[in-house]
Amino acid sequence: MPTTTESAFLQNRVNMPTGKSSAELAMLPAQIRARSFFSARVAEAHILEKFRQVSDDYSSGKIGRDEARAILRVFARENGKDDGTNSLKNLASTARLQLILDQNRAMAKAAGDYARMYKPANLKVFPYVRYVASVGSKNPRDSHQRYDGRIFDKRDPWLKTHWPPWDFGCKCQLENVTAAERDEVARTEPEKIQPISPPSAGEEIDTDSGFSFNPKHIFEENQLPANLHVETRREMLSSVRKYVEKEKVHFVALPAETGPRPEPMVRDLPSDEDFNRFISQNLPILKDPKITKDNEEMRDVPKTLPMGTLSRDVIDAFGLEPGEDKVVLSRGGKDSGLFHQKRNHFEEMLDGRMLKAIREALGGKNVKYTLSMTPGKNNIINIEALDGSGYVTLVRRGIDGHWEIVSAYCGAKADYKKRFNRV
Repeated sequence: MPTTTESAFLQNRVNMPTGKSSAELAMLPAQIRARSFFSARVAEAHILEKFRQVSDDYSSGKIGRDEARAILRVFARENGKDDGTNSLKNLASTARLQLILDQNRAMAKAAGDYARMYKPANLKVFPYVRYVASVGSKNPRDSHQRYDGRIFDKRDPWLKTHWPPWDFGCKCQLENVTAAERDEVARTEPEKIQPISPPSAGEEIDTDSGFSFNPKHIFEENQLPANLHVETRREMLSSVRKYVEKEKVHFVALPAETGPRPEPMVRDLPSDEDFNRFISQNLPILKDPKITKDNEEMRDVPKTLPMGTLSRDVIDAFGLEPGEDKVVLSRGGKDSGLFHQKRNHFEEMLDGRMLKAIREALGGKNVKYTLSMTPGKNNIINIEALDGSGYVTLVRRGIDGHWEIVSAYCGAKADYKKRFNRV
């Protein structure tokens, strides 16, 4: 069974669909890689979500590797992701599936090992580690074998970029070592004692693939495990926000779990009467935006309707900051609010389906949601009732960080549905 820390690591990562190659992914900040579930050139969110579910079941010991691999192979084929080769580029190949399953399980174990080895009580007794290379590997790599048997101080920056698994397929391990054991090795085999590296060693990637994994990034300021859920997501999303400011990429981060939530998506939704009154008051303006210039009475029509606040579950899932929880419905313009709804889903606004969609998506628990980030554009949350009865899109607006309803509609339209399936 996985440890508490391993389970927390599996649960609190965010899914990151991406069209990037392995080489391009290697350029992502280490904080993002350590806190994400992704696979090279898997940009469809629903495919990544399924791979995440099965991979986590395997990592937590619920199913075996053969069963996990068989499930994923069938799923990949059903979704057109099998080109018939055994190349690592083929998502349905044995080599690719085993890499995904084994690597994520090894990373979860690394998270547990790191948490255990760096607890103050453990550090006091075991201030050093011994590097054990390529345990059980049929094809050990010289680049890993050269460190076999060496003893490192746990403070050594080198461990930041060489904590197993520090490359794809890495089977190396670290063993706790006491000060007395280290001193004995220093007396009999001094060449096995590794001097502490300079700080720059903590930034140097030592792999041809560009892979690196620093378990420390999983834990914000080593607060284990009480703040793991909120703090790691908040730090993760902060890292993504900074990254997309200068990189032309589009991230979609899904909550770790699907299915019913403990709370509705949005709390304190307005009554049907308040919602319908807001619609009816704004209908004349929607039909003729110039009416406010000639009609004094229309100038007092409210431009926004408070729609409540995002639930704590959603705030935690996306690592949002305090104050970033308000949701509103506005008169809007061509790309949001009632004007957008009139342009794209006018009949649904009039016949009650818009309100139904809002109740099912924003007011429901049985939903899934994604947070999208694009450079130079607003953040977007898409919400889908799992039974397909309602879809709502929210966009981040203003310096106060409120979320505005872009549109709400019933049923699945292909152009909107794709938002949940691919970046």
